Amino acid sequence: EEGWVDPDTFAVLPEDGLNSQGQGALYRCRKCRKLLATSRHALPVDQVAVGHSLFRRHYRAYQTTGQQPSDKSGDEGGGTSLFLEPIAWMADAVVGAVQGKLYCPACNARLGSFNWAGITSEHGLWVTPAFQVHLSKVDVVQPAGPALPIQRPKR
Repeated sequence: EEGWVDPDTFAVLPEDGLNSQGQGALYRCRKCRKLLATSRHALPVDQVAVGHSLFRRHYRAYQTTGQQPSDKSGDEGGGTSLFLEPIAWMADAVVGAVQGKLYCPACNARLGSFNWAGITSEHGLWVTPAFQVHLSKVDVVQPAGPALPIQRPKR
């Protein structure tokens, strides 16, 4: 069927958040610590999103200076949001609705928003479809390095 989203195609999280070797960073709910996503589910917005930021930047520069800007991208660095691919825990909220809020599946804390038509990132890039989680609502857990063997002192 055209226009229908199959929730069975959404990404699935690892069964055990502790056993997620090779998954990269883990994103957990700041309130209840529920695993929400891994770095494999995060979208590199600056590389895949295109949008009206190019036009906006040229228009503003032309209005203020009368000259066109250089082709260098002016918005570098991290942001305050994380854009994710659709994940299984989002299915109840996002299937059948065009836009809405994303809530933690465990504690119902508000995490962000979604819009199938797209959302503008903080860098002015248009992301479609957009599943945006605010980094202030999640804890980013970086993977630990290789475990070092414990050595007991000699007696």
